[in-house]
Amino acid sequence: MNVRADFWLNSDNCTIALQSSVFSTSSKRESKALYYSLMVTLMCLAHLFATVQIIKTIAQNEPDGNRYSLITLCFLTIWDVFMCLFHLYNALTTEDFFHYFITPAFWFFILSSIFETRLILIVWKVRYYQNFNVIVFMFCFVNIFLFRI
Repeated sequence: MNVRADFWLNSDNCTIALQSSVFSTSSKRESKALYYSLMVTLMCLAHLFATVQIIKTIAQNEPDGNRYSLITLCFLTIWDVFMCLFHLYNALTTEDFFHYFITPAFWFFILSSIFETRLILIVWKVRYYQNFNVIVFMFCFVNIFLFRI
């Protein structure tokens, strides 16, 4: 089965321009996994780009950090960790499609562990600057999100 697909993501307002072209001579099931992997990876990269833009916006104008809800940011981070673990589980249980599922798992891991955690830290710092202490923040983060789940 020969399959050719072209994917593109273009946004003039956010200056995003992603384009991908794929040609596959694999089975129908493998092509479905390939398309799913490409779609989820492109969505994750768009989310990553938006998170970086939010971090840049808050860095340029710190009072903008008050516009973002910590609960919503924490929910998004937990959701992305779940998506990372979901794709990692699929990669480990389906050995034939390992490379199709490990790529989104990697990008969701990078997104949640580096960028979204940094965004939560920045918003927390903007809101509670007078009482801000990294040690206290990490203790509260671990206490709230790891021990109460």
